[in-house]
Amino acid sequence: MRIDYFERNYGHLSDSDDATKVLGTGSIHMGIATVGDIRKACQGHPKDASIYPKNDTSGFYITNVHGKPFTR
Repeated sequence: MRIDYFERNYGHLSDSDDATKVLGTGSIHMGIATVGDIRKACQGHPKDASIYPKNDTSGFYITNVHGKPFTR
């Protein structure tokens, strides 16, 4: 999800809330990170950067890289 989406839809959550409230229990293990950890990681990135869960559900990462849109 983009940082601006995160801020708009999850900005009301407390820094101490578990990151699963944002990323879901299927995307990240409970207790791995908090909403505050996500906010801190987003600092310094543009609003259109994206937050992704790691494939092994061990955390998340931020990327400023955008791929080409899928077209048929």
